[in-house]
Amino acid sequence: MPDDEIAEIRRIRHRISEECGHDIHRIAQYYRQVEEELRESGEFRFEDRSPDDTGYGYVGYGDTDTGDTDTGDTDTGDTDTGSTLDS
Repeated sequence: MPDDEIAEIRRIRHRISEECGHDIHRIAQYYRQVEEELRESGEFRFEDRSPDDTGYGYVGYGDTDTGDTDTGDTDTGDTDTGSTLDS
């Protein structure tokens, strides 16, 4: 995507945020309202997903299929939280 298109997307996103007072709850409500209007228009198709379906093949931290509870290094399989702070 050319830089000018990305810049335009960023300008629009900033304008929406500004109109919502940079309040994350108002921004989220705005996008929910837009989604509802687009769904009702019938002009677009939407894929309904469960709230925990990220589309990336996992839910939350760790991989529940393998028992890996690692939230830092994915290659070790240990329970390291990835924190760099000393106790």
